[in-house]
Amino acid sequence: MASALPPVSKEQAFLETYFQCLQKFAYDKAKELSDKEKEALKTQPVSAWSILVHCLGSLVTADKAYSSLLFLTQNLNARFFGRKDNLRTNYNCLLLELRKIEEASKRSVASGDPGRNLEQLFGHLSGQLCHYITARIKLAEFYEKMMLLSQSKCVMFEDIQVIIAEIIQDYQKNFHHPILSPIKSNFSLECDILNHLIQAQVKLQEWQFLECLLHLNDANTKLNSWASYSLPKEVKRIGFSTSSSRCQFPAVYQWLVRFKGLLVAKFGLYFFDVLSRHGPANEVKNLMAKASIDFYTRMVQFQKKSDATAVCLILDTTNKENSEYVYQGQGYNHPKREREKPEGMDSYPTIFSYPGVR
Repeated sequence: MASALPPVSKEQAFLETYFQCLQKFAYDKAKELSDKEKEALKTQPVSAWSILVHCLGSLVTADKAYSSLLFLTQNLNARFFGRKDNLRTNYNCLLLELRKIEEASKRSVASGDPGRNLEQLFGHLSGQLCHYITARIKLAEFYEKMMLLSQSKCVMFEDIQVIIAEIIQDYQKNFHHPILSPIKSNFSLECDILNHLIQAQVKLQEWQFLECLLHLNDANTKLNSWASYSLPKEVKRIGFSTSSSRCQFPAVYQWLVRFKGLLVAKFGLYFFDVLSRHGPANEVKNLMAKASIDFYTRMVQFQKKSDATAVCLILDTTNKENSEYVYQGQGYNHPKREREKPEGMDSYPTIFSYPGVR
């Protein structure tokens, strides 16, 4: 007969419920839990548990501000992370308190004090929460950088992809305790979705059909996976070419869905000829009309309003000499297929043209 599992302490049950609330973006419920526990601990001496509960109450507020992306609405001239009482300040205050709990726990272990298992657990969790909070700060800085770059005429998405890849590598494995698995899951999905979307943009601007399609599909799969267990059950599944701004979604999730929708719309325009060869052109146009931005119709309207002979998108293959990119032509190309480097006017192939005469 299998031995019975050890009973779960009241504190551990609280922590499991609390982090499940964070996973589901139920910040009000998590705040209510922490406030109720703080009230119950008022008459007791200060302990590692009471300090941790106080930190968890502050963590709810900070994470709610993060997921709402409110920190991006600050005046750019004030440089958000230099202001008082901002997201980074709140997170840094949390880091100080959590490190105190971690250090106190290490001292109790060194003294060989028995019966302090819970205190050691709190110290271990506090140390891993420090990694989580540091990763949050890095992601907040990443979003701020994205917003600043959006005002530039030329954005090097390859450099942006390196940043998100470094965040994944540095922090993905640093908060692995089972109690923290709900927030670890959210963090991993958010980073993976960002990584796939940015890589899709890189492959799109290199006119690489299959690679871009695979990254878009992976991003869409992970968005649906995130919604399936982190968001309210009534939220419908996100389609590949659809986006949503329903109120159930936190702002960070909505932004990722809109980013994916923009890339899908651009994908339809960049590979319009390829897609039209595998289905009726009218059907492709109808699908593009359902995208977040109907680029095809905009191109047609622009050509008519400007009275231009044609409106074309041209790919410049000459500025990619120092990268690993090798121009292969439109559509799918076998990876082992060798192709001569285009020269002269062939270095500027037409991606899209309306009317369709090249």
